[in-house]
Amino acid sequence: MPEPSRRADRRPAELIRRGSVYGGFHGVERVPLAESEPFDDRPTRERLSVDLDTSLFVGAGAGTGKTTSLVGRILSLVCAPGGERVPIGNIAAITFTEKAAAELRIRIASALNARLAELHAAPAAATGPVAAADESAALSAALDGLDGAAISTLHGFAARLLNEHPLEAGLPPSFETLDEVAGRVDFDERWSEFVDEMIDDPANHDWITTLDTLGASFAEMRAVALKFDENSDLLDWPAFDPASVEGGRGITRVNAGELLEGARKLVAVEQHCIDDDDFLLARCPIVHEFVWRLEEAETAHDRLDVLADERLKIPLVGNRGRKDNWPGVDLKTLREKFAALRERVEELVTEVADAAVRQCADALRDFTLRAADERRRAGRLKFHDLLVVCRNLLRSSEHAVEVRNALHERYARLLLDEFHDTDPIQIEIAALIAARPDGPVPAATAEPSAPPVAADWRTLPADPGHLFFVGDPKQSIYRFRRADIRLYDEARYRFGYELGDYAELSVNFRSVKPVVDWVNLTFNGLMRSSRQDPPGTHAQYSPLSAVREPTSTGTAVGALGADAYHTSKMADLRNAEAADVARAVATICAQRWTVGDTDPDTGAEIERPARLDDIVVLIPSRTCLPHLEAALGEAEIPYRLETASFVWSNVAIRDLVVCLQAVADPTDELSTVSALRSAVYGCGDDDLCRHAAAPGNGWDYTHADYREPPAETDGPVTAGLKHIRRLHDLSTTMTPAALLEKLVRDRQVQEQAAAWPRAREAWRHVRYLVDQARAWSDGRHSGLRHFIAWAAEQADARARVSAPVLPELDDDAVRIMTIHASKGLEFPIVILAGTQDTARPKAVSSDAGLDPAGGPPAIRLRAGIETSDYAQWVESEAVADHGERIRRLYVACTRARDHLLVSLYRTEKNPATAKKGEGPPPPYLATSAQLLHEFGFGPTVPDPREDTAQVLHIALTSPWMTKFSPKVKKLPDGFGTFEPDGEPGAGTPATRRSPLPDMAEWDRRRRRAVEASGRPPALSASAVAKLDERRPAATAAVEFRAGLAKDDAESEDETSRRGRYGTAFGSAVHGVLQRLDLRAATTAEQTDQPAASGAAAVSPAADLAALARQQAAAEGVSDKVDEIVGRVRAALAHPTVLAAAAARHWQEIYVGTNVGTAAAGIVVDGYIDLLYEDAAPSGGSGPTTAAADPDLVVLDFKTVFTDDEAVLGDRTEGYRLQGAAYAYGIGRATGRNVSRVEFAYLTPTGTVVHTVDGDKLEEDLAEVVRLAERAAAPAAA
Repeated sequence: MPEPSRRADRRPAELIRRGSVYGGFHGVERVPLAESEPFDDRPTRERLSVDLDTSLFVGAGAGTGKTTSLVGRILSLVCAPGGERVPIGNIAAITFTEKAAAELRIRIASALNARLAELHAAPAAATGPVAAADESAALSAALDGLDGAAISTLHGFAARLLNEHPLEAGLPPSFETLDEVAGRVDFDERWSEFVDEMIDDPANHDWITTLDTLGASFAEMRAVALKFDENSDLLDWPAFDPASVEGGRGITRVNAGELLEGARKLVAVEQHCIDDDDFLLARCPIVHEFVWRLEEAETAHDRLDVLADERLKIPLVGNRGRKDNWPGVDLKTLREKFAALRERVEELVTEVADAAVRQCADALRDFTLRAADERRRAGRLKFHDLLVVCRNLLRSSEHAVEVRNALHERYARLLLDEFHDTDPIQIEIAALIAARPDGPVPAATAEPSAPPVAADWRTLPADPGHLFFVGDPKQSIYRFRRADIRLYDEARYRFGYELGDYAELSVNFRSVKPVVDWVNLTFNGLMRSSRQDPPGTHAQYSPLSAVREPTSTGTAVGALGADAYHTSKMADLRNAEAADVARAVATICAQRWTVGDTDPDTGAEIERPARLDDIVVLIPSRTCLPHLEAALGEAEIPYRLETASFVWSNVAIRDLVVCLQAVADPTDELSTVSALRSAVYGCGDDDLCRHAAAPGNGWDYTHADYREPPAETDGPVTAGLKHIRRLHDLSTTMTPAALLEKLVRDRQVQEQAAAWPRAREAWRHVRYLVDQARAWSDGRHSGLRHFIAWAAEQADARARVSAPVLPELDDDAVRIMTIHASKGLEFPIVILAGTQDTARPKAVSSDAGLDPAGGPPAIRLRAGIETSDYAQWVESEAVADHGERIRRLYVACTRARDHLLVSLYRTEKNPATAKKGEGPPPPYLATSAQLLHEFGFGPTVPDPREDTAQVLHIALTSPWMTKFSPKVKKLPDGFGTFEPDGEPGAGTPATRRSPLPDMAEWDRRRRRAVEASGRPPALSASAVAKLDERRPAATAAVEFRAGLAKDDAESEDETSRRGRYGTAFGSAVHGVLQRLDLRAATTAEQTDQPAASGAAAVSPAADLAALARQQAAAEGVSDKVDEIVGRVRAALAHPTVLAAAAARHWQEIYVGTNVGTAAAGIVVDGYIDLLYEDAAPSGGSGPTTAAADPDLVVLDFKTVFTDDEAVLGDRTEGYRLQGAAYAYGIGRATGRNVSRVEFAYLTPTGTVVHTVDGDKLEEDLAEVVRLAERAAAPAAA
């Protein structure tokens, strides 16, 4: 393989592609670019945490710590001194995904706790004791309020605002958000009704008949309506008027006179031809039939049917026909007449189609907006509805000014993460909230009676420091979710230059230096806009600077398939690429490539040999997935798919869906036979042939022969048909989810998968399909056929499935995922494959391009049925897709921490070759592999590093199209040995299947597995108490069973004393105590004054009865309201509860921890009613101690119906281990000492508190560990 050329000196080289096709069509020259130099951006990072009064727009490259900067600014805001401090409740942090939001919340909590620990360790080191105490109080308040803080996705934030102002937004007080599945069901129901209404409306008859004549279907209109539904805020275009243009543009334009005259003149000259075999003469019969059919047509639609008939299309003649055969005829003129007639027919059909499609678009627009308004009024919003309704609330509603003023004060700081991938509505919402209340926000509207509409966000003022943006346009890869680089640039200019300042982070902490150098070298050229590119095509490239050194073993950056290959078949190219990927994995394992890691004990960075799960294969789409699966399977390399979109293309999932299709439709014989041939029913072709050949047999399972249950004498086909018949009969009464579960259970699909090469992957996929079916069934009660249609849409190659598939983390296997799924992640080793994709224009059916500026949409229902501007829109989309394709490659390459392998598999033929006499071809015609080869591995690219020759081509393969047969001897440490076979890379992991054990050993393992599977993976705290052999005899009494055996249905107590939480009455009391603001409530009880209630808590004494009524009604004990109030007030007046309320405390806090050792332990979890800090620690014992923090006290409320002290004492003995389990868990989770456990018995005559502390608590803690280890012992074995 050719080596890349080396620089003779270390001067910055002019990286110009001499003779490069791609450099030429980019129209740019490569600029001087040296290797990355160490760069210190710490001053910029410090400014992000210090300059809190300036609105900042931060450009943060890949791996530069965007989230860390965001967390640092939030920490500074909540810790700022005096008036600069912003409570956590006044901060909104908005990010892109639910996962990112959850991670951000966790990292904020960690930062707050870390800072709090620093202050406790040295409170007066820098700021003095008073300031330290003040900051400590602010940090504690931030931690207390973190769970309720506005840290979420954009959709979550919009839902939060609408929940705070539902009536102002025109919503019911309690609305629901439909998930994707429920939203699709809602759409389908509305669509069915709309189609009937549309057909019944006489105003639609012309354009519906026109589209039907042209061959369009309602299914294609539905697909366009779905796109409208996802972009309901972009449907504001003027209604189309067919009569607006002179002569009209509708079906009335189809006039036969003009066309007939031209066609008759054309065929009249055929008599002059003297050669019956002449090419032109042979085309005249088509014109004859065209004339005849057009003369026979009676209506405009009949004439349109003739014009659109492909069989009657006027032929292209070009320069055909011999002049000698046409004496006296100007052959050139005759040819021009053929072309003119053909062109006129096409033009007329195009005009009519354009008019009909635009009228259809207006109807679909009205349907979409009406449906959105109905959802709003019904309080059933889709995700996109949340954004639109929230934006309208702030911009144009009757209460817009009032609501915006309130939110401006409520959210004093808005921090927007991943801004490069955001929805355009986000910037509007943020700018409207940040705009000063006294600023010139409203703009005049066209109608005086209409509410004022806020001005464009680009002109709105904003308070200094109110906004903070973090983004990287180079990673903007969600155009299909409406991300727009042009919008990013406009926001950066407005808030980073006009109203604030712009800062940039460029130090990459993720990737090693050779990877960063190569990324800089390659994408500095690829992202340079040319004169051909419209604005917003490419992101402006900012080089990264690396700090990590390369690992000691393995190539940092390498190319697979460095040479172009002589093949015209894409399948051959993808097979070769996949085989090379498999051999690359084998080489990495065999050569023991090392990756960076963190020592769990010291936290230091170390090197270790790579595992299989360190290797991730990133692909742009599913196209190359079958080839990769085949190659990895042949090499016996374990792998797993970690993108949900892959699941729907899996064979096991397809088999189950086709079985459901057979169940749903008895007339679909193809699906029935396919289901029988699948692994689910296991019928071979010989079985099917014998069944078909037998007299009287068929595939209609509704026949009486298949009514009876399967018998032992039935063949596999008959048994399968009987089972399908049984499921068909049940399909009218069972949900799709229940039917699918029965199919999986009856046919033992999970058990069958155990024999498959990748059983765990199959199990995971089947579980995923069942979960999706449950979500579908829970959304609305739709039938099986609707579910199958939805599943078919997910399996479509163009579908974008966003639901994640949880990985099996203990499965050491190569991971395969799409580039989109890898966003925000990092991996030690990345192999970029599937680079044969291009961005060439793709005109697809049921497509729609919407104009954010409010212009008419560009729509295509199917070929030839589209608006006149659709082709131009497709061309512009190809340019935009090309820019995003380059950004996808950038995202993929910057996921690599230590090693990056890039596939350059491409054909020798260049698809981007310019035609003679034309300008340079557009860049989107080149494949990704060709672009990466030219800009990253081309022959003139200098090595960016002097001493470490890291940019190398890897020769991993045997010659092209040669079968690879490695020799493997042993599997050390989970990998195959590397057996050289005359060339590098000739090795592969051996099989992981161990020899079968003998029968006795197998039976012993099976019995142990069965015993372990019967043990629960976790125990509740109350379940731990029931394991205690020391329980008193009173535990057998009904009174005690009502406490620990919470679901005792055999209790003879009255109904109000039984229920899910011990008693329905007790549950109501518990619910009131759970929702109270304890501190305010105890103060109100002591002073007999009502306390103000918060958003989530109700505390005034006057409102206590109302809350009690709510809880009593919920538990079905409405006649017990006065008694509930009495019990709660007695508890609030008890000294123990008063002390807890005065201290720092937490209500209804969850705790879960592993009790016992890692090898012999079990998870114990539960909810603690009240946890508080002990103001006067008693020196009690606990699992851990922390001198710097006060001890903790666990308080558990128990509602009882006796005040007998002896009975209460017995109860305490029974509850001791439950309380100890809580104490152990909270001690392990916090690292703090738990001094005592208190049980507050709410009796009919008052509150009695029993305490367990000292030696008793120490004894109980040890007993909890013993019982947990005993419970887990069989599973551990």
